[in-house]
Amino acid sequence: MTTFDSRFPTLFHVTDCAALAGITQHGLISAERLCGLLGAHADLGENRRRWCMLDTPVGRATLRRQGMSDAALRSRLDPSITLDAWRRFINAQVFLFPTRKAALDLLRAEPARAQTIIAFTTSALRQAGCVLRFCRFNNGFIDRSPPDGRRLRHYEDYRLTDGWAPRTPIHEIVIEGGIPPTVRFDVTIPPE
Repeated sequence: MTTFDSRFPTLFHVTDCAALAGITQHGLISAERLCGLLGAHADLGENRRRWCMLDTPVGRATLRRQGMSDAALRSRLDPSITLDAWRRFINAQVFLFPTRKAALDLLRAEPARAQTIIAFTTSALRQAGCVLRFCRFNNGFIDRSPPDGRRLRHYEDYRLTDGWAPRTPIHEIVIEGGIPPTVRFDVTIPPE
């Protein structure tokens, strides 16, 4: 067991309640894989200002809104990375939180949506062959800092959790592609 695994034995994800049946059947998969599975033609290189609903045989699948306008993201992105490439990178990941509180913060940010929090044990993710990467920042949040004080986003922001050192902050964990359906999850806030 790694230091990361012992410190974060459970990881959390916020999802629409209507997506639970699809997650049970197909696993928690990235927007990229979800679109491929459904044959959807969403442009994953574009910003999603609104939630995008996709119908599936087992219910509704949801692509979360991103809320990163081109101008705001461009000023916060490493110049070697295009907006399209960054969004495709992000849409190829499944995002998890290291704490239930962090997941609750996202859930509470949109109280009108019927969302829930699901929890995966880190050991089950490892056993399923999932490669976990952490980020010290919340790359989905557009900070309001002045341009000369902004940190530029880059792929290297996401590092293998095996190299995580205690006291290093973690705001998000990603798994490229997603989590297979063989990995069971618990619903920590029951859907209404």
